[in-house]
Amino acid sequence: MVIALLSAIVIVVIVHVSAMAACARLLGIGVTRIVFGMGPTVLDLGRVHIAPLPLGGHVRLARSDDGPKPPPPERAFDLQPRWKRFLLPLAGPAVLLALGYAALGAAAGPAFADAFGQIVGGALHPFGAAQAHLAAARAWLDGRTLPAIVGIVACKTAAYNMLPFIGSNGVQAVYGLLPFAAAESPPSRRLAPVLLVAMLVLAGGWLLALLVAALG
Repeated sequence: MVIALLSAIVIVVIVHVSAMAACARLLGIGVTRIVFGMGPTVLDLGRVHIAPLPLGGHVRLARSDDGPKPPPPERAFDLQPRWKRFLLPLAGPAVLLALGYAALGAAAGPAFADAFGQIVGGALHPFGAAQAHLAAARAWLDGRTLPAIVGIVACKTAAYNMLPFIGSNGVQAVYGLLPFAAAESPPSRRLAPVLLVAMLVLAGGWLLALLVAALG
């Protein structure tokens, strides 16, 4: 079960990052770096980098202030119309949700919708709600096939990436609706500490919950 879960996480990360890169290309936006994983680069394939922890990744988009050779204006993310800057961050979660529906059918919708309360509630109550969610997850995973596990991980990851924390797809999409100068301005930057705290609360609460479950 553990191997299947880890395999599902790796698959979901690859799909998520690849979807973001593919959508950027389709929208005519330059991509300067694609990173699969977290941590220091262990494999440099030019524009593609592989990192050791398969718990995330990111796509760096071309910007007009990139040096020493900036991209053509039509390929710079910061010079794109708002609709492109809004839709692009949503590509990853949208593809993950589609993957969830392909694997789970109609059950993907409730799995996605329930994830918001599960993620936040579990982080805020690591000794109570989180332990109940972990027990339910273990029971659900027992005997499931890899495609089903990939589907549920995809749904939960899609929801996680829509939560208001720093760097999330949801926050990036909201910023995309603003003029780029406004999104980069001091008022927007002042939100960064709040969003960072939200991310640390989520991560810290769940790390504590996992530690309690492992020692219990």
